[in-house]
Amino acid sequence: MTDSEAGRLGSVDRDTLIADILQLECDFPVDLTEEFLQSQSLARLRHIYMALRMRVAEPITSRR
Repeated sequence: MTDSEAGRLGSVDRDTLIADILQLECDFPVDLTEEFLQSQSLARLRHIYMALRMRVAEPITSRR
C-alpha cells in the first residue's frame, strides 16, 4: 500500500470502500460478505482494506 493510497482512505465514502474491498483481487481466500461489511464501522472498514492491501502487496516468499 502506497502513502497516497493510505491518504486516500480518509476521503473515501463507505459504499466505495465496501465496493473496493469486495473487488480486491487476493491470492488467498477472503470470506467477507457485503452484509458483514455493511455492519462494520467506517474505521473498521478502513482497517480491513489496509490489512488486505498490505497482505496482497507482500511477496509470496515472505508468507508462512
